[in-house]
Amino acid sequence: MRAARVPLLALILVMAAAGCGGDSPTAAAEPAWAAEWQATVDGLRALQRAQEVPDRLVSGLPATLDGSEFDVEEYFAVFEHIDAEPGFVLDYVYRSAPDRGYPVLYVHRADEPGYATWDELEAATGIEATDDGEYLSYLDQIYVVDGTPKGFFELAVLRVMGAQFYLHWHAQADDELVVVTGERLEEVLAPVAAQMGADALEAARAADLTPEITFEGDLATVGITTFTRWGGLQRRTLSMERMFPQRILEEQVEIVAPCDCGITF
Repeated sequence: MRAARVPLLALILVMAAAGCGGDSPTAAAEPAWAAEWQATVDGLRALQRAQEVPDRLVSGLPATLDGSEFDVEEYFAVFEHIDAEPGFVLDYVYRSAPDRGYPVLYVHRADEPGYATWDELEAATGIEATDDGEYLSYLDQIYVVDGTPKGFFELAVLRVMGAQFYLHWHAQADDELVVVTGERLEEVLAPVAAQMGADALEAARAADLTPEITFEGDLATVGITTFTRWGGLQRRTLSMERMFPQRILEEQVEIVAPCDCGITF
């Protein structure tokens, strides 16, 4: 069942609980809830990796969707604290080029059909995307966060990992994973430990992986740790509006421990 808005009093209570105690999202040590939050990330990654890109999307240009593809609305079976604005659905088109292919997410009214191609979406909306998959517009207007720290965490996870399915060739470099627990960190470090070196590995293992969600006035700030083989361990800090539509206003990235896996995509 999808999340709903919470009353103001409930939001205040959630914020108060988040600001104190050893189980808060700002606790320095790995808290008891870390495994649960990591499970949300892992659930999204498992859903995405279960999808095989249809050959017809990468064998000819332009890529045209026919409605038989992966339904990205399945994300909301993983995310329990965010939802699309009532009356809207999450959707995507597929952008393909000779050396890559990847989805571009957007939203449209539930009572209207989606676009079949990237060219249709671009012409109708002016949405922008670059070849490395950076696109922000779909997060600017559609999500209702239930006011909890976990809700803002889920929105940040969606921002980082939302388009990591149907990745073809060079687009497979989009492998950034949100890391919450030390166990998951060791799993992602293992294949690239030799490339990172002792100093970088030490820095990675010493890092505080705890998501940090803070509220100040009309702003919510989310700090998460991510790992990519093409960059290493990073701390991402996203500032966003606290109330709907929770637009992401600023994003900063700090390299905690560099990594170059040695593969050129």
